[in-house]
Amino acid sequence: MELANYLKVIQKRKWIILLTALITTAIVAVISAQTPPTYAAATRLRIVPFGITSPDYGAYVYFERLANTYSDILTSDLIVSQAEEMLGLQELPDFSIEVIPQTELMKLTVIDEDPRLTQTVANTLSQLLVQQNESSFSSDISGVRSELQIQIDQMETQLNTQLEERERLENTVPRNSGRIADLDRSITTLQQRYELLLNSFNQAAIQQLSRSNALTIIQNAAIPTEREGPKVVRDTVVAAIIGLLGGIVIAFATEYQNPRFYTLRQIQKVLRAEVIGKIPGIKRGHTENVFGGDPSAAEAFRRLRANLFAGARNKPMRLLLVTSAIPGEGKSTVAANLAAAIAQNGRKVLLVDGNMQAPTLDRRYHLANNSGLSNVLKDETRLEDAVQESMIPNLQLLTAGYAANGNSAELLHTEEINDLTSRLLHYYDVIVFDMPALLASTDAAVLAPFVDGVLWVIDTEKVDQRVVDFAREQLEGVGAKVLGVVANRVTKDESFTWVKYYRARAKGKYAGGTGSDNGNRVSQPISPNGHGEPEGVGYGNGQR
Repeated sequence: MELANYLKVIQKRKWIILLTALITTAIVAVISAQTPPTYAAATRLRIVPFGITSPDYGAYVYFERLANTYSDILTSDLIVSQAEEMLGLQELPDFSIEVIPQTELMKLTVIDEDPRLTQTVANTLSQLLVQQNESSFSSDISGVRSELQIQIDQMETQLNTQLEERERLENTVPRNSGRIADLDRSITTLQQRYELLLNSFNQAAIQQLSRSNALTIIQNAAIPTEREGPKVVRDTVVAAIIGLLGGIVIAFATEYQNPRFYTLRQIQKVLRAEVIGKIPGIKRGHTENVFGGDPSAAEAFRRLRANLFAGARNKPMRLLLVTSAIPGEGKSTVAANLAAAIAQNGRKVLLVDGNMQAPTLDRRYHLANNSGLSNVLKDETRLEDAVQESMIPNLQLLTAGYAANGNSAELLHTEEINDLTSRLLHYYDVIVFDMPALLASTDAAVLAPFVDGVLWVIDTEKVDQRVVDFAREQLEGVGAKVLGVVANRVTKDESFTWVKYYRARAKGKYAGGTGSDNGNRVSQPISPNGHGEPEGVGYGNGQR
């Protein structure tokens, strides 16, 4: 789909998008307005990993594991229950802890409707977490120091014993030099081991102090003054944006299920036929006869007439069938005004109402429907007696009559159709059949193979591509020939604007039937019907 078509989808489905955005915004605004305000208090803690002298990947992994450990400790039942007991609460407010990116800091946040409570809970949890860290490492190192202290005490006792013995031997006569040498060697060894134990003991003390201080509070929580949420304006704006995006998604999902027509190329691709006419929205009161006061629509039907017969130069185009995919696309209006346009061109035309189940021609022209097409097909009425005159020169009408019990398709047998078309062609130059919509009745598909071609009327505001494609298959199944497509109720077309512009200039130039151009008298313009009537005349009595 091209970008222009995406924009057209948004334009076509704009009410879905706007309604979705409006509903989403309204719901969020109401909820935000009715939700009690909440406040957030936060403390900051610093992590100092023990034994890390240079930053590297291993240090980063260790820091991350340490931060995760503190997070798990904070949310453990031990810390939570202690905090609840200290504060006298049945349940703590919502809280969370996170590492501040690119730092050694962690942020503990508490959210609640009571600002003072958030401060108290945040500070309490931070203190408990630090205390838990100190007690954990203290207990681990204390055992090591205790064991080292026992070994040091034993080493001191043994060393003192040997020193006392050596001193005694020094004062004994005769002097035992060998024993004294053995004691010197033993005392030296014991002193070395004693120094090692003292170093280990001191290192354990330092390690205990360092690890117990690996987590420290660097900023206590203060009483929050600004509320954390809900922020009505912000939430409403975000909801509007999300609603618009959601509406666009729904619009395109709807479009996928029911793809509309946005360009003539799409219509031609689906129907496999050229668009030979574009009809604008007809002015109210002129749908029965656009030549009586709607210049833009009248010119559009003249173009349609010209395009229709220009494509049939090698073969006379005499039997025309006008239909659409579904009811309500304006095919009867197109059929009636096309028949009038052809009649204005000097051809003798018969407009036949083929909708025997729901006739429209009699109401359109205020005619009796006592006998019509159905009566002619059943040999109840002669064709000559059923045909009625119109107020438009060269145009006669054949109403539908009524097909009892909806059996109109059974009346359209091959022999009856061939006989009817033969008789009609004997009297008329062009016969226009206004048939029911393809998906509403099978009558159009039954009659279509017996005419020179089908004129397909489409209103892109009422029908989508899938429906038209299905209707086209019905018509192709009987081997009918689509002469062309008429895009009805077209809203944007430059040609309509130029027609209005030309008419406006002509009206001012030829007001009263006379005018001047550089001082020369200009004669009355002649209409395309060749009778010298001004353009716009449609009725034989001169009614405009």
